[in-house]
Amino acid sequence: MHLNLAEKNPSRLLSALQNALAEKPKTLNIELIGPGALCHDTALMLHEEIRKRPPGTRIHVRARTCLMDGAILLWLAADTRSMRDDTWIQISELPDENPFCGSEHYPNSIRVSEEAPSQTDFRTLLRYIGEYLPVHEIAGFRLFEPDLRELGVLNDDKSPDLLARLFNPEPPEGDDAAREAATTRAKQKK
Repeated sequence: MHLNLAEKNPSRLLSALQNALAEKPKTLNIELIGPGALCHDTALMLHEEIRKRPPGTRIHVRARTCLMDGAILLWLAADTRSMRDDTWIQISELPDENPFCGSEHYPNSIRVSEEAPSQTDFRTLLRYIGEYLPVHEIAGFRLFEPDLRELGVLNDDKSPDLLARLFNPEPPEGDDAAREAATTRAKQKK
């Protein structure tokens, strides 16, 4: 299914996702298209829907667009992820202050005058994204495919090939000198 992030009506996005999940597919492939930004509350709503998917349904999300803040959360909530080769993700700079003032009766509350609702939702987004990525290290940066591979969040055909090449001691066929050197190294290890 395509999930068009340009859609400004959150109920249409939610309805599209709910309809796809209502069929209880074994695998659901979601392609994120359009501008890679979502209202924070919309992203949180869609994230919850993905997390509450029917048991046995595996989700793969492919980013066909660059992703920022809340849109990243939808991508990360999937079981597996892939992206277009030239896309990136970006988490905005972290807020400077901690507005958790609390009160005697509600110690986890935030004083309304201290923070806009979108900032409160942004903090919630960061908490969820932090389950997958080191938010404090990457906030304020654009991360491209190599960075995301290093962080272990991409799951596509390229990753197994890369690992096989890195850990396969066998040289390519026809390279007798390299094969002999590999055999000699293996014998020396014993």
